Amino acid sequence: MNSRISILPEKHVYLAESLFGLGSIILRLLQDTSKDLDNLWMDLQKEDVLRERINGSITLDKVILAVDFLFLIDAIKLNSRGEICHASA
Repeated sequence: MNSRISILPEKHVYLAESLFGLGSIILRLLQDTSKDLDNLWMDLQKEDVLRERINGSITLDKVILAVDFLFLIDAIKLNSRGEICHASA
């Protein structure tokens, strides 16, 4: 089991496995709609780039770290219903 977590991709880490790359996928999923963490997780599991290239190595822990990272850089926020939404929404 590979428990490596990288903010930026490097030689042996796919872009989508890094917090930076995973964050970009999350931002795309939140572009038009807000989601709670459960729905965001389910939508991420349906993403082709994550299913085909990474073979399920993205865990809920990594998603939570990516969401934390996006909050830290003010790319996402919580709406009045407590759902995660794009900061520009």
